[in-house]
Amino acid sequence: MKSLLESLRDLARPGEEQLAIQPAGAHKPDEIALDFDDALKYWKPRLWTSLSSAQREALSDVDARLSIMSGSANSQLWSEEAVLSDPAWTELRQLARRAAALLEGGT
Repeated sequence: MKSLLESLRDLARPGEEQLAIQPAGAHKPDEIALDFDDALKYWKPRLWTSLSSAQREALSDVDARLSIMSGSANSQLWSEEAVLSDPAWTELRQLARRAAALLEGGT
């Protein structure tokens, strides 16, 4: 299981890098999101109470952004081209960078 910080770092990578680290044959955009979702589900009950309110809020922001991006109405966001060029993915990466920085800094 990836650490929460590692999953955030991967989520914050440029689109080209995000796609490159995903397994061949996988639906790469889904895998990018699932890596974070799996890590959050695993680590949240183990770490949540030890995190600061800013850290919890930043993680919740990333999770909420992914929820907003999900669903059949947003299917256009789940292509490799969208990972590379859609503003929703750019915003997601910014949120992930903020959350990772907060987790690294401990505040």
